[in-house]
Amino acid sequence: MRALKTKIRGLKKPQFERLKKLTHHAKNLYNQTLWTEQKAFEATGLYVSYPFIPKAMKQVKNLEGEVNYKLLKAKVAQQTLRKLDKNFKSFFKCHQDFQKNPGKYKGKPRPPKYKQDKHDNLIFDYQAFSVKDDTVLLEKDLERQLP
Repeated sequence: MRALKTKIRGLKKPQFERLKKLTHHAKNLYNQTLWTEQKAFEATGLYVSYPFIPKAMKQVKNLEGEVNYKLLKAKVAQQTLRKLDKNFKSFFKCHQDFQKNPGKYKGKPRPPKYKQDKHDNLIFDYQAFSVKDDTVLLEKDLERQLP
């Protein structure tokens, strides 16, 4: 399987605004999940792994009363949560290695941080978009010609 990372240019204004909203929702979902994970870890001392995160995040509302998970396509939201899960697993692995070999590191490993930018990357897996002729269809009104 190959991955394609690209910047999308030449969008019409409504398409660009929709893409900006989607990237903003992805950032909000990441930060909200990180906050939820931190509170759960403080309360129980246990890390909630990926299979249980989407179930919880489908019910957690943001300050506007919306569910961030449902503002994105399910596959895109799952990829955002997987990215956070991967970051946490990497932190725990580094932390355990730090306990054994502290001289290997410049400092103590830190947990994942909140996203400070207004937007985050969107990750579309092969089931989250379609390709017809030379056009990639990400959402109903969000499509782009292939170069």
